[in-house]
Amino acid sequence: MIKSSKNRFGKNMYILFPGEYLAVQNENCVLVSVTNFCIVVCLFEVMKKISAMGHFILPGAMGTDGIAVDEIARQGITDMEYIMGDIVKFGGDRNNIKATFFASMPEQLHDPSAEQMVKNNVRFLKEYFSMERIPIIKAAISKNTQKILFYCPSGRLHRTSVDAKKDYSEFLRRENEYMNSILEKKEKQGEVILFD
Repeated sequence: MIKSSKNRFGKNMYILFPGEYLAVQNENCVLVSVTNFCIVVCLFEVMKKISAMGHFILPGAMGTDGIAVDEIARQGITDMEYIMGDIVKFGGDRNNIKATFFASMPEQLHDPSAEQMVKNNVRFLKEYFSMERIPIIKAAISKNTQKILFYCPSGRLHRTSVDAKKDYSEFLRRENEYMNSILEKKEKQGEVILFD
């Protein structure tokens, strides 16, 4: 994560990379991230003015039994609970949280497996927020890479399509590293060891 105080907004700006999350309360700031294949989740606790953003991805396809018993979904639940935990630390109430999330499936990359992974992540979030009874204000799925701006403490969101390769190559590099580390971790956890 990068914190910048010298920017066009004239306030603190926190830039989140894949695998990172942040929650703030009543801070006049902007949370920023770029989504290519990963998911960007924005949560807003309306009473305490707590804003949180998380950037993550699930390492594969879930089964049909639901996220409560799914091995793949466990990673996503863990990621979400870290974010929710920070909101609670600020005194937030899960009953006052509203959710928005962003996903991208860039057409120019022509990667069916990555596209399926994005769809799987969207399904996970819909099931997770339904299970937690958190209303989804918007699920914005685009065919372009998206830059997300989360204005705090108002809770206002803005997204715009960007040329990731031209302007956000560092995001792409970190996203690839993050996705590879997640998939590698999944493979290690899935290894079977036989004892004589």
